[in-house]
Amino acid sequence: MRLNHKNRKWIGIIIVGVFFFQAFSNLGCTQKNEYEAGGASWKKILEAEKSMTNAQWYNFRDGLIGKNVKWIGYVADVEGAANRYRVSIVMDKSSRVVKIMNSAFGDIDYFEIPKSKALSLKQKQKIKFSGIIESISKSTMPGSGISIKLNSARLVD
Repeated sequence: MRLNHKNRKWIGIIIVGVFFFQAFSNLGCTQKNEYEAGGASWKKILEAEKSMTNAQWYNFRDGLIGKNVKWIGYVADVEGAANRYRVSIVMDKSSRVVKIMNSAFGDIDYFEIPKSKALSLKQKQKIKFSGIIESISKSTMPGSGISIKLNSARLVD
């Protein structure tokens, strides 16, 4: 099939339109692993830790304490004993999970979950969770370099 000048023009317009649609369709979206930032986005925390001086970081970090978050992460590990079950979460599926003495350390510290849910989770499974930031520390563990402890943490369906 031979394309005439008019058809080539329309194909060019369609290709440019598709390019612009793809380029601008993600504007204003949060990082893929966040479904609601609640005042503290994971991406913003990571960027701050990498770009701020220590004084700026600690001031920024202190401003996040008490903020509600609703994020999507991935199961690092689930541990259980004496009917207490806890999940540890990494925020990036490709993060390496560090295991020390039968415990795994993720970006989000362990928090308790019901036994029925604990026994149904798989490593690297995508999960939604929420909580209130209790503390944020720079971590020496591989991965993001950030470790967050949440109060009132729970899995969200």
